[in-house]
Amino acid sequence: MRHILQQFGRASGLQLNESKTIVIALHPSGPRPGMQLPPPLVYQEHGRHGRYLGLQVGSGVAAERSWEVADAQLNVRLELACQKTTTVDQRNQIAAAVIIPKLTYIAQHAWPSTKTLNIVAKKLRNYVWHATFAEEVGGAKAWIDADLAALDRTSGGLAVPDVRAEEFAMAATTVSKWATYGTRSLHIAGRGSQTSYAMDDWAQSADMRGRGCDARATPPHRRRDETSGGCF
Repeated sequence: MRHILQQFGRASGLQLNESKTIVIALHPSGPRPGMQLPPPLVYQEHGRHGRYLGLQVGSGVAAERSWEVADAQLNVRLELACQKTTTVDQRNQIAAAVIIPKLTYIAQHAWPSTKTLNIVAKKLRNYVWHATFAEEVGGAKAWIDADLAALDRTSGGLAVPDVRAEEFAMAATTVSKWATYGTRSLHIAGRGSQTSYAMDDWAQSADMRGRGCDARATPPHRRRDETSGGCF
């Protein structure tokens, strides 16, 4: 790989800075004993993370880490926007043009938990209505119902973006693309993920019943044709 990059550098004039290169061991526990790299390349330590294309990557880095960093970045960037914008409509346009695309991009690679998604949605609403990207805003309320505010301007609304709806729509269209244009490997991976999500839902429902198992409730069976051909 280094030889290929060196040849590319000589041809293009773009040289790889090896001292700033992050090498990540794909094993969730980090580099295994005996794994060596030619100097000055070193493996990133387990538990640490680095930035790659706007995402936090590393061995065993939790998906929530990318959302924590994104939240901190938005807090800083929207601080100035809160000072410069004076109307709900202005902040609404910033939310649709800046916040939603960023969060949707992160969700494509690191799907958030329900708790994280609800917190982000609340912060976005508070930014649009109260010029504060915070989870709680004391003594203030939106002056129009959320369903009406989400309507298009031509329908009498403000087109306030809904984070949950945007993320779920993105997830649905992504699955459709995998099913339609995906390779055989993607189809197998998709079926495995589908089974995993079904098992998680069953486990959560069992927990809701008091951390016990109902005799009438059985976990979903794994499909026997997971590796067969065809779409989802």
